[in-house]
Amino acid sequence: RTWDVLETEENETQRLYWSKVSIFGRGDLKDEDCERAVLKFVEYGRLETAVEFIALYLHRKKSCFRPQLVVEVLEQIVKRTHAEQVNWRSLTHEISELLDLLEESGEIEEDRLAQLEWYFLPLLQHHGRSPRILHKALAEDPEFFVDVLKWVYRAEEEEPSDPTEEQRIRARLGFDLLYYWQRSPGVDEDGSVNPEKLQTWIRHARALAHANGRGKVGDHHIGQVLAHYPEGVDGAWPHEVLRDLLEELANEEIENGIMIGIYNSRGVIRRSIGEGGVQERAIAERYRNYACILRDRWPRTARLMEKIASQYESDARREDIEAEIEEDLWDY
Repeated sequence: RTWDVLETEENETQRLYWSKVSIFGRGDLKDEDCERAVLKFVEYGRLETAVEFIALYLHRKKSCFRPQLVVEVLEQIVKRTHAEQVNWRSLTHEISELLDLLEESGEIEEDRLAQLEWYFLPLLQHHGRSPRILHKALAEDPEFFVDVLKWVYRAEEEEPSDPTEEQRIRARLGFDLLYYWQRSPGVDEDGSVNPEKLQTWIRHARALAHANGRGKVGDHHIGQVLAHYPEGVDGAWPHEVLRDLLEELANEEIENGIMIGIYNSRGVIRRSIGEGGVQERAIAERYRNYACILRDRWPRTARLMEKIASQYESDARREDIEAEIEEDLWDY
């Protein structure tokens, strides 16, 4: 009733109200009232408040907002914040929830969701929500993969130049997208492996990357994402399809990328005081066992498993030395 009366007042009165009114303490709003409030917050420049309001009421009643309204609000915010300063870091959790809502609804085109993931990519990384639509695009569209490579890396014979601010931003976002990419080509959403998809993607992506002077770095990033491939039916890693591919390609850049991808996938490491390299030796033993299983049919892949095991054994010795030094310091 208050809002209906407000519509009859002067513009300045309406502006003062919507620029000050709180989003809390209004649990009795109907769906149409929720939408009305969001549109008013956007109209009067309270972009952060609009996002907070949507996230708040989604917890109370999920049907309160149509996905179409949510995506339109986020798109308006993206357009408007090109010229305005908004403290998005305080809204990281809310933005992630809204993107999840849009993805789960199945009502919004993936192209629109991908654009929003691009814009909010720096926030998503800190919240732990991966840009799933963009990662899916990388895994299914080799042309998109090579486009991102071109944003991040110069061609092999290209002279350095001063990038524009837009190019710097795109390069930084592209690098982050590739770094956190874990959905491998040829692996469907249910985790099953599709050999034909993998072969087609690899062949097309490598040809495009080499044609654009980014063959080595392309192979390197391909290797990093292949490090996330599932195990084989025999329980050894990697899957038989990937083993066949590695034997066929015999490519050191891809293999080095796999090693780095495996190494980086450990994340945060916790260990007890004086523990030394116990964890690393256990990992090394696992890869030695893989090598034994693979040696007869996939010798090159087995050698890669041996190299990974050797790296972890080296790390284990380093951790042992550091543990001994720490123990000496405690005794001292």
